[in-house]
Amino acid sequence: MTRFFRLGVMTMALLVVLAAAGSRPAAVAGAAPPAEWPAYGQGPEHAGNTPDRLGSVLLQRWSAAFGVSVQGAPVVAGGTVFFGADDRVLRALAVDDGQVRWTFTATGLLRSAPVVADGQVWVTDFDGRTYALRAADGLLLWDVALGGRTGASPVIADGNLYVATALGTVYAIEPETGAVRWKVEVGLPIWSSPAAGGGRVYVEDYAGGVHALESSDGHQAWAYQTDGELRMSPALCGGKLIVASSSYDRGGLVALDARAGTVLWTRSISGNNLWSAPTIAPLPDGRVFVLAGNLGWLYAFNLETGGLVWNTHMIPQKFGGRAKYPTMMTPVAGGDHVYVGAYYAVDLPSAIYSFNLEDGRLLWTSPAAGKIATPPAYADGTVYFGSYDGRAYAYSPVRVFIGEQEVDFGDLSPVIQANRSLVPFRALFEAVGATVAWDQAAQRVMAKRGEHIIEMTVGQTSATVDGRSVILEVPPAVVNQRTLVPLRFVAEALGELKWDQTHLRVDITLR
Repeated sequence: MTRFFRLGVMTMALLVVLAAAGSRPAAVAGAAPPAEWPAYGQGPEHAGNTPDRLGSVLLQRWSAAFGVSVQGAPVVAGGTVFFGADDRVLRALAVDDGQVRWTFTATGLLRSAPVVADGQVWVTDFDGRTYALRAADGLLLWDVALGGRTGASPVIADGNLYVATALGTVYAIEPETGAVRWKVEVGLPIWSSPAAGGGRVYVEDYAGGVHALESSDGHQAWAYQTDGELRMSPALCGGKLIVASSSYDRGGLVALDARAGTVLWTRSISGNNLWSAPTIAPLPDGRVFVLAGNLGWLYAFNLETGGLVWNTHMIPQKFGGRAKYPTMMTPVAGGDHVYVGAYYAVDLPSAIYSFNLEDGRLLWTSPAAGKIATPPAYADGTVYFGSYDGRAYAYSPVRVFIGEQEVDFGDLSPVIQANRSLVPFRALFEAVGATVAWDQAAQRVMAKRGEHIIEMTVGQTSATVDGRSVILEVPPAVVNQRTLVPLRFVAEALGELKWDQTHLRVDITLR
């Protein structure tokens, strides 16, 4: 892990190196609109996944200074990322560079995620007041005082805005006017965000109760009592409600039939207090996993059976002579990768971990500049999170395009060594239409495209292009059992490279 941290701090050097290669490329014509993460857990079901294939190695794109702890989980919509903070200010930042578009000041702390839909933003402060704002400029449309502290993120579903409070009250609010349609008292504090879908809203009380309420009138369809505390939001998928129970001796997951409230399966994680909400992670082959993390562990369970598929134990860091494990935030799943932000209770650096979804292998550890305080939000290739050090952050992998086609580097996106970017050789050469040969004994890469022939050897700075000797700024290397080659050298041997520093994007134009 330490070696990976050292590599990650080369981020700014990479930006300087690649920026000199050319100006920012124009936007790709006909490109799909940016993906969004408009609510806590991505949507009202809190699935926490994206159809994108996530990269592995993340670099800091930008950070924005707030000056106070940023504990409100971010959401992303319309090219804007929204953060609440302990100065009671909701900030709308441009996703490209983190510049402030507008701000709104609430009466209480903002420690929950807002929700964005239909050109509006709804946010609830810690004092129990809910606000509706115009997403374009932050204009206040209405606000209503519900009473009691509110730490749960609001949810939009079935035409209602759902808000749950620490007094144990669930409200269904008319999103356009703020009028309360119905309210239900569950009797115990609610700190987790409700999940909603299929005409019902599902809420958890802190003492372990799960309540299914009809969206039309709040009538309780069923209730279920778990053995632990419920402070992490549930997730809905395929007619199943997944609940993460936190308790040092009885923590675990429960899968309930969302219509009937009956138990489908339970999985105890005794002695491992869960600190993340469950994430629903579909695999390319059709299987679906449930992910959950805690102090140093990440677990994957089969959604249908509850069987443990894999678990991954983080490498501890030494602090004060003792091994310390990070607390895992709620994961984000995409394609065959998983992102997990993690922080230490002591003064050790935070990080974003990238895992292989299939088997739980740790692919990369990307150091985070601040102490991560929120679950991450993901949209259009970028991860956003708030920190205890008073800043909001955006992290992305370097993305490489040949024309309009993005290069798929598999389980290892571009990495940095000696201030230069390296990429998996086979994926790059095949993307440019070259034939590739690998000499295992000599550790030599050979590629041919048209009349051009390139040869490189792992660990050597001497290479050849069309028989001509060239000195490399950084030699090919083997990282995570993958052979990587210098991106700039290959691109300039076959064409032209342009660097977009704002988006961490490389565009290669072939000759």
